[in-house]
Amino acid sequence: MILLDEKNATVQFHEQEAYIEISLTGLQQLPDYQFAYEHALTYAKIHQVKKFLLDEIGAEVPKKCRVWLFTAFLPKMVGKMGLELEVVIVRKNKAQLSIGNHLIKKAFQKLKQVLHIEETEHKEDGKQLLLKEKKI
Repeated sequence: MILLDEKNATVQFHEQEAYIEISLTGLQQLPDYQFAYEHALTYAKIHQVKKFLLDEIGAEVPKKCRVWLFTAFLPKMVGKMGLELEVVIVRKNKAQLSIGNHLIKKAFQKLKQVLHIEETEHKEDGKQLLLKEKKI
């Protein structure tokens, strides 16, 4: 089910697998980037969706967007949804993501559980990570 269909962002809920996919393309501007993620979070909160596939493979994501994702959005998502979240990020340059993942895990290390984040450079691998029965 399509939740948002904008020029450079699509948000959809995959009912059968129970996950939200955010697909971004083109050069991202911070307000549009934020709108797509916030839209997904609103739906997830209402319907208690705990799995997210963040597909940025076709997008050019500026540093300010990446900083917002890791320092503002993901902590906000945990605050609204709890720690039982599973997030897979699909992005061209996996090495850059490792820094972000480390910072997020470090920020939440004092909490009882670790926020489950995986990264991959291929969308199909991301789906497999998200949909396997065991938590990532």
